[in-house]
Amino acid sequence: MADPARVDLPPQVLNHPGLRNRYRPNAALVIRNHAGLLLWCERIRYPGCWQFPQGGVDPGETPLEAAWREAGEELGLPDPAASLRLEGQVAEPLRYDFTVPFIEEFLERRGHSYVGQAQHFFLARFLGDERELTLRPPPGCEPEFASWRWAGPELVETVPWFKRTVARDALRALGVLEATDP
Repeated sequence: MADPARVDLPPQVLNHPGLRNRYRPNAALVIRNHAGLLLWCERIRYPGCWQFPQGGVDPGETPLEAAWREAGEELGLPDPAASLRLEGQVAEPLRYDFTVPFIEEFLERRGHSYVGQAQHFFLARFLGDERELTLRPPPGCEPEFASWRWAGPELVETVPWFKRTVARDALRALGVLEATDP
């Protein structure tokens, strides 16, 4: 199925040669510890915004492979497959739209941007040692997170507003957040 194009963008964005008018395939990893708390990571560029490790799915890579790779790159885990055990996943990707300022920032910094992301969410149990959570990426990767902490699902309220609904929906689908919770 082809991703729908967005037509709600201003002409200067919609007509930009670097705009990829489709949703970027993405994998996000909701990680629980033995106490049932979730691993939340604070963005370097957006202090006070917490989210799950996530990133784009590379060509030839499955969403689960991307989730494990991102756990290594963003959390510093030397062997994510040894430190994490898959416990579940959301059946279909959940989509959100990037804001116009976000798209414009990507176009300026990177020369290209998608209109949003189609996120594949996975639930994993953390089996490793917390000292592995260094947030130091391997060579060639930029750090994305300033800090991490274990907290309950209520921290979803600090996820950037334009993707908060998707994060809530994923937590509900994974059984981490009750359907009646905000």
